[in-house]
Amino acid sequence: MLLLLPLLAGLLSPISPAEAKRVLDITEKNLASVVGTKTLALVLFYSPGCQPCVEVLSVMQRLALSHSVSHPDVKFGRIDIRQEPVLAMRFHADEVPVLKAFPHSSTPITFYGEVTEEALVKFLRGLRLQSAVKAGLTRSGESLYGGASLETATDDGGAADEGDSANPWTTGATVVVNASSYASVILDNETNAMLALYTPECGEPCAVYEKIADVFRHEGHHVVFGRADVTREPQLARFFQAQRNPTLLWFPRGDKNNIVRYGGDVDLHEIVGFINDMTGSHRQPDGKLEPGAGRVAQIERLLRDRAADLVLGRNLQQLSEEVAQAASDLPHSKRYVFYYQRLLRQLMKGSPIDRVLERENAAIDQLLNGGSGGGIGGGSKMSRAERDEAHKLHNIISGVVDIIVDHLQGERQSAEAAAVAEKRRLMEEQQKRLHEEGESAGDEEEFTEQAEAVKATKEEL
Repeated sequence: MLLLLPLLAGLLSPISPAEAKRVLDITEKNLASVVGTKTLALVLFYSPGCQPCVEVLSVMQRLALSHSVSHPDVKFGRIDIRQEPVLAMRFHADEVPVLKAFPHSSTPITFYGEVTEEALVKFLRGLRLQSAVKAGLTRSGESLYGGASLETATDDGGAADEGDSANPWTTGATVVVNASSYASVILDNETNAMLALYTPECGEPCAVYEKIADVFRHEGHHVVFGRADVTREPQLARFFQAQRNPTLLWFPRGDKNNIVRYGGDVDLHEIVGFINDMTGSHRQPDGKLEPGAGRVAQIERLLRDRAADLVLGRNLQQLSEEVAQAASDLPHSKRYVFYYQRLLRQLMKGSPIDRVLERENAAIDQLLNGGSGGGIGGGSKMSRAERDEAHKLHNIISGVVDIIVDHLQGERQSAEAAAVAEKRRLMEEQQKRLHEEGESAGDEEEFTEQAEAVKATKEEL
């Protein structure tokens, strides 16, 4: 085993030893020296023999080499989870490879997405702002909006007071963000976030932004809306190269390094539509749910194609697997796809489709009308967000009912059409037979009367 260690070490250090030294081996003993209060650290959790770990480490080593001169305050390290199981457990690194950033030895932030040098640079760029502020490395800067320097603006030119009639921040739906709170508010990977960078002269566009935040207030923690007055937080304005007033930035859940700069008009309808597209939400500009909210078109198309299986209770396991496969391409709708799967699981237990839908519909109606059950809470005790979720489940059931009804109607129409076609065929055969019999009997008058009767029957059909 000892003879294999040099080989494994070489496997995990695919470039030169000089470059490899840029990525430090971290243990419990030296953790504090790497993840320090004055540094930002990027740490790879790996295990020997893991080929994806080798590839990630190679990218990380090149990045460490390029950053060693330009950003000496950023450190790079790696932790072997087999040699350091306590650290692996402490930082929830049960799978490898995992990249985590440690800003000032605070709660680590996990990197999500494809590991490339460009992606890691964007990731670190977002975190370095917090590092620079806490390390006291802020610099004075020029105004991006004209007039006095943003860095030296006085309180008189700062954010409007709460009692100011021009203050657009009246609903409490937005969160104040500064350089110190930026990471905790905006970079939380469990939520989507939008950040508005503005000056006190923003006026109506900021009022629109506040309305948008209020529209999505009942999405719970699904979307966080932050705002930063750049006359008080010039570091943020410089870092994000703010040009518009307000500058709107979107930070997607689970992929905070992939920042989207909103470039459309600051319009209530347009931005609500933008956020619905980014999150899978179903909000209207008045804050109410869209008709059909919760229904997933891709899943309903799949169920519609397999409606006969739903009605007859056949091939349900295969159908459930196809729904699960479709869900992998629908990250914003997974919680609703799960409900479709719940319905299928009940069908697999042998319950008829009409009984399952009736039971589910009754349970949700009971919740919405003040009853108890289901873990959502009952009636008046339900929050707005909970009631919205219940309405979405109700819409899903309605969608499945529509699929079943359309299928049964189609089957009935097909059966009726088949019966008409059969009658038409019989009439045509009878007409042909009468024609032949009429010719052979030579009784043209009787033949004509019978043929006309058959023709009238066909027209009636």
